[in-house]
Amino acid sequence: MKKAMYKVLAPFMVLLLLMMAACSNGSSDKTSSSASDSKDKKIKIGLTVGTLSNPFFVSMSKGAKEAAKELGGEAIVVSADYDLSKQMAQVEDFITKKVDMILLNAVDSKGIAAAVQQAKAAGIPVIAVDVGADGGVSAT
Repeated sequence: MKKAMYKVLAPFMVLLLLMMAACSNGSSDKTSSSASDSKDKKIKIGLTVGTLSNPFFVSMSKGAKEAAKELGGEAIVVSADYDLSKQMAQVEDFITKKVDMILLNAVDSKGIAAAVQQAKAAGIPVIAVDVGADGGVSAT
């Protein structure tokens, strides 16, 4: 089961990382040193799920961590415990930590809109996972 979930999640993470690279604000006047700096940068992804008591989300978090590690990055996984206020605080924390992308399993699709807008304003793409989310997510 673990291998099957990993096989599903690993390509998903690679796709998300490619989307992030395609959506990044790259300018043509970058110097070669800044290009090498971006290659050395460790990618950070924030994942917030409804609850880590659910085996589906446990598998998702393990797959995300393994895929991120395999790609030389880091996945920060948190559980909202089905509490909208807690999930909004988690998204704000991801913004503060300057993650490169937020994967969001919204506990309240409409209620999370303000946090999604904050992340969008900070230039961080938000990908809705398993359920949609209002506020201008980059993908679902």
